[in-house]
Amino acid sequence: MIIKKIYLIVQNILVFFFVWAIFRKTLIIGGSLFVDEFMVALLYGLLIAFTPNLLKFFKLPVNFGSLFLITLIISFLYFFVEISVLNIINLTGQNLNLGLDFVGTIVLEDKTYALVLLSVITSLLSVSMELLKKK
Repeated sequence: MIIKKIYLIVQNILVFFFVWAIFRKTLIIGGSLFVDEFMVALLYGLLIAFTPNLLKFFKLPVNFGSLFLITLIISFLYFFVEISVLNIINLTGQNLNLGLDFVGTIVLEDKTYALVLLSVITSLLSVSMELLKKK
């Protein structure tokens, strides 16, 4: 059970670093030290790893929809606190290139749009990885 949680934490840390690589020009973490970046990713991984336990505590079904909704709320609140209260993460409103030709460049006009997009992408990837692991 503990090894499964550690695996889930590492998986979510890797998801965070993957999304951070996409948001490299828009998402600036700490003083550009790996320790700052890793601590932010570790805390994110810990929060998201215990989302199924939170659903079970409130006696909610653990499926894709409920996991995505709770993960979206938790990641939005986490990033909001990191940006607004702790000032560890800085979001800049710039262009975002996902590397997909059919999408093109996404123009983020405001920090709020970047925060919502960051939360949706990290939540969707975290829950999708968990769903793919089960199949």
